[in-house]
Amino acid sequence: MGNNYIERNDNPIKPVDNADKFLGEHLSTSLRLDDEQRVKVLSPGMLVFKRFVRNKLAIAGFFIIVFMFLFSFVGGLLSPYNETQVFTHVA
Repeated sequence: MGNNYIERNDNPIKPVDNADKFLGEHLSTSLRLDDEQRVKVLSPGMLVFKRFVRNKLAIAGFFIIVFMFLFSFVGGLLSPYNETQVFTHVA
């Protein structure tokens, strides 16, 4: 008595060689990801941002520039003088 079906294996991912090692982990025992597939790929913009955030001097400079930009708009409201006032005599 033989089986009446044909086995087909079109799966491009190779089965795990040593499945006993992975039984206690959250990995599947039938599929395995290579190290190249597991590496998280970051966009160039995210790489620049992460490198920028690690540089403390760059962060300080960024906040100084943002402060000066905001003060250029808010400074006129805080000043006791208006923009048309002219000082003719200086003591």
